Amino acid sequence: MQLYLPSFRPFSASANPSAAGFTRVRGTRDLFDADVRARDAVVAAAARVVTAYNCLPIETPILEQAALFARSLGDGSDVVQKEMFQLTSLGGERLAMRPEGTASVIRALRQREGQPHGRVWYHGPMFRYERPQSGRYRQVNRACLSPHSLTLHALRSSISSGSSLLGATA
Repeated sequence: MQLYLPSFRPFSASANPSAAGFTRVRGTRDLFDADVRARDAVVAAAARVVTAYNCLPIETPILEQAALFARSLGDGSDVVQKEMFQLTSLGGERLAMRPEGTASVIRALRQREGQPHGRVWYHGPMFRYERPQSGRYRQVNRACLSPHSLTLHALRSSISSGSSLLGATA
């Protein structure tokens, strides 16, 4: 596997990105060192638990056909009508940044029909156009199990017992 690392110029101490008119998009946040490590630790702990229950990871695209979410969530739902980031490609295709992961996972599993897939879990960014409020963001990271994956009871038991899978010590 080859890793591509783009070259970049670090900001100088005197550089002020907002002076050039660039600031973070409203309702989003930048994650730095400690926050990134904390998020990665949570994802790694979740991965240990679900892997112990034979769940396989799945990754789906952030961009999907907008009709996929309209069909799964309901064309008249608030998510589809008011909260979904939608765009039209240069080719005229209506696309959406995934507001949730289940529809994409089901689409991927159906496309892979006839091939074994077992139980799956996923994590990644989801996007909703919500009016930003304290503690609510337009981009959030979620981790979920497919609907027919391990039972919630089994996962709760592992977490509440301080399972060594989570890296907890007694």
